[in-house]
Amino acid sequence: TNAKRRLDPPPEHLVAYDQGATVKELVETHATRLNEVPYARAVVLDEVAQRQFVLDNAQRTLEYLRDRGVWVPLNDAELDRLRSLPASKG
Repeated sequence: TNAKRRLDPPPEHLVAYDQGATVKELVETHATRLNEVPYARAVVLDEVAQRQFVLDNAQRTLEYLRDRGVWVPLNDAELDRLRSLPASKG
């Protein structure tokens, strides 16, 4: 990704950070990294499977960050307090 690094992903998510990289540079980096992974193979997903893949990865990231204490679940009182605050206009 060419996005700024924010939080560490789960260790099985092989992410490369190259802030400011062009699309061409990202594609080249991706191709190089795929050649370095011995078990990498193309998998064709239909729309339903792709959506599930994205949801599963988001869930894994949430669990990883929660288990490390980076994200902490809110209790009911904290959630009620946040819901009572005025919405930001940003």
